[in-house]
Order: sequence, then structure tokens, then C-alpha cells
Amino acid sequence: MFGQTPHFTIKKYKFQYTIDQMWIFLLFTLASATSLEEVYRLRHARHNQIDEQHKFRYVMYVSETSYFKGAVAVVRMLHELQSQYPILLIHSVPIPNNIDIECETKFTSDFPKKKNGYYRNVMLKLSLFNLVEIKRIIYVECDCLPIKNLDHLFHIPLINGFAAPIQHWGNGFTDILMVLEPSETKYSEIMQLDHPGVFDMDILNEYFQYYTKLPSSYGFLNGLLGDSYPMSLHGINVILNTTEDIFHVGYVVHFTSIGKPWNYKKSQVVRRTSDRDATVLQSELFGLWWSLYSGSNDLCNNPVSGICLPSCTK
Repeated sequence: MFGQTPHFTIKKYKFQYTIDQMWIFLLFTLASATSLEEVYRLRHARHNQIDEQHKFRYVMYVSETSYFKGAVAVVRMLHELQSQYPILLIHSVPIPNNIDIECETKFTSDFPKKKNGYYRNVMLKLSLFNLVEIKRIIYVECDCLPIKNLDHLFHIPLINGFAAPIQHWGNGFTDILMVLEPSETKYSEIMQLDHPGVFDMDILNEYFQYYTKLPSSYGFLNGLLGDSYPMSLHGINVILNTTEDIFHVGYVVHFTSIGKPWNYKKSQVVRRTSDRDATVLQSELFGLWWSLYSGSNDLCNNPVSGICLPSCTK
């Protein structure tokens, strides 16, 4: 029976995977993220990497000018983390002359607009599912910062062609990081779910009832740094009290709690509580972002760089 491809239809969404992929997925759900990463690095070694670079892409999007700064930092961090895959930035606003994007860029204005001002352009994110010229995409939001190499996600088995981190603050998944296989059919079905009052994450959670669940360590909020609120990782509650906790546990940090790093100067990182430890953690994390964005030569002087950047650990 190995090698055959049984078809499964759950509700109205159809997907398929082989029996051996089912076994891999079972191991995926039971293993820790760290050991999982090693498993897929070994699996990746059996592939032709040169050929895959033409089929796989990291993709981001920008629909607001200030977010180009976030894109610069994410691209540089992916390079620092020694990613082996190309990066594509899709944007619906012009790139400012003072912004140097070190990756492929593509302008588009062909996507539905929402009436809500703040969320007017969020549907641009859903247009990623229509990039059928790409076999697999790892999507990272521009107000995030990867802190570990994510290349192994190009090789995990996907249920329904989709993977995302489960939320550690609620139900469902977060779309700050997604692994997806573009499909014209999926794109059409997803867009049919759009209606007033719902936005990108609402639509995707409604559509993908069945998907590959990534541990919440693949997408956590910087507001958890130093908080007493425990974060569930692999069924174990942890509290992120030190920079070592953050960078040993996490994969992608989402800047939410005190605003975006580009809204502050390095000296202005102040948390909205009196928690001194949390303030230090935020300052170090924002400092790393600023070093990446500015292309600073003192990148390795940041306290967290020696933990997560290969070039700073030699």
C-alpha cells in the first residue's frame, strides 16, 4: 500500500497525501520542534537543493510604506540565519528611495480592498495563494523577526497544503507565519469567504479546518517577554524570563505589545509596565532589530546575537 495516494474529502475541501507522509505527520505532531528540525534537515539532504531554489520562496508583502523597514530587517535576518532560499517581497505601494531591499520585489495593485481603513489592504496577504508559479511559500510578516533558520519548513508534509503555528493566546492558528502551496482552486474558495467584518486570519481559520499544526514557538508575541503569563509549548507551560529562553524556545517573534521597532529609537524602548526585566528583554530585542535594519557593524555586540546568529557564534 506504500506509494499509493489515497484521497480524503473532509467537508468540502479535498486534499491528498501518501501513507508514508501520514507516518511522518504523526511523528511531527509527537516530536519536539528542535528534533523535528533535525529530522527535516536530514530529509532535505536527499533533495536537489539547486532545483528546489527555483520552486520555493520566502514571501512577504508590504501595503504601508513604514513596513518596508520591517521587510529590510526580516530579509537581513534570513540572510544572517543562512537561509538557502530566495526571498520575494510583494508590495502595493512604491518603495522609498532610502530603502534598500536585498531581495526580489514585485509590485501589484490587483487585489480586493476592504472598507475598513486599518485593514484595507489585508487581502493582499490572501493573494499569496494565487502565486501558482511557486511550489511552496514560507510567508513571514514584516513586523516579525525570525530568530532561527526556517528552511526546514519547505520540506514538512502539509495537510491540505497548509501549515501555521497554533495560537498561544487563543483558539485556532496565527497567520504571522504560514507555509502554503499556492492553488487557483484554494484561492478562489478562500476569496468566496470574504465578507464585511472578517479579515485575513478569520477567513483562513474558517477555511483551513484541517492543516499541519506548527508548535506555538513558531510564532509568539513579544508581549510575553518577562510576563508571568505562561506560554504552552509542546504541552509544557514555560515563562520567557531571559534572552536565552526566547532564542532557545522561539522561531519567530511578532512585535505587537509596545508598537513596531521602527517607531522607536534604540534609546526609547520603554515597556508599558514597571517590570524592569521585561524592559531589558524588549530593549535587547529591539536593539537587534535596529542593528539589522541599519546594517550596523556592531551587530554581534548585541547580547542576543551570540545566541541566534551563526556569524556571531564563531
